[in-house]
Amino acid sequence: MTVLWLVLAATLMFCGRFGTDRIKDDNWSEVAFRASQVAMLACLGMAFFSLFDPPARSSPPMPGPGAEFWPTVGGLIAVVVGLWALGAVAVRLLRHRRLSRDELTTPELTLTLDRAAGRVLVALRGNIMAHPVAMGRLVFDASYYEDDGQQRAKLSFRQWPAAGSLSPVTAQRGMHDVVRVDVWKDSGLDVTGWLRLHPGIELDAGKVTLDWQTATDALVRYCREQRLATGTPAVEVWEALDGPALRYLVIEADGRMYGGVGEHPLIERLDSALVAKGGNRILAVIGDHRPVFTLSADQAVTVQKLHGKGLLSICPAT
Repeated sequence: MTVLWLVLAATLMFCGRFGTDRIKDDNWSEVAFRASQVAMLACLGMAFFSLFDPPARSSPPMPGPGAEFWPTVGGLIAVVVGLWALGAVAVRLLRHRRLSRDELTTPELTLTLDRAAGRVLVALRGNIMAHPVAMGRLVFDASYYEDDGQQRAKLSFRQWPAAGSLSPVTAQRGMHDVVRVDVWKDSGLDVTGWLRLHPGIELDAGKVTLDWQTATDALVRYCREQRLATGTPAVEVWEALDGPALRYLVIEADGRMYGGVGEHPLIERLDSALVAKGGNRILAVIGDHRPVFTLSADQAVTVQKLHGKGLLSICPAT
């Protein structure tokens, strides 16, 4: 029995060292590794205590070969599976409890959730000052890599601009770095799990994009409602600006042009010729504004046809 327990412990040690790497989910890989270590220690303990078992007395042989072997193996498998399951559950519960707290400490940094002030404090190990990030504006990124056989992670903490009137493109360019730090892979997984268990800290990029698209669509509808023509326009193009605001240009099938610019664009008739800016780009004179629009391939062909029929005036750029 001692030899059997030792063989089983060696098998668990091998599976924990090499088998858990095949699990794609990092959390479950960690759970499987630690559970295998718990089960291995249990097998070593059973092997130790089996040394003190009294020797079996000689008895007549059992009628069938291996009559006691397979029940013993079945019992061992049941014990190991039970220990593995208990270890996995215990490790996962302990990790969940640790990551559910408002403060997370790793060997490289500390994250503290200040609910009263509506912010998160990011403090690097050895630094006195902590870096505050407003709730709902944190942009976090983690990239994992291996260096000389060591599992590492690069963590990036950035803050989204406070102005809600910026377009997602402008806001993304306006983000500023809060902290960039290189940590162990386990620390990166802990930070990722901590943020997942504290919703509302990270920026909801999907909501930001959806809100911006909704506001832009409302401005486009506002411009369309001002059109005098009822049919489908020959060309309709617009560009969303910070505000949100809109640059809008519509060319009707008879060559008439209308456009507007602003947060509440009022459509007006355009009498000035369009200016070709090269390629599929055109400049339109809309009041005091000179917006440049980029046409699609089909829209460029339509403009060429209207110009060829004499319905639309286009002059080259000077």
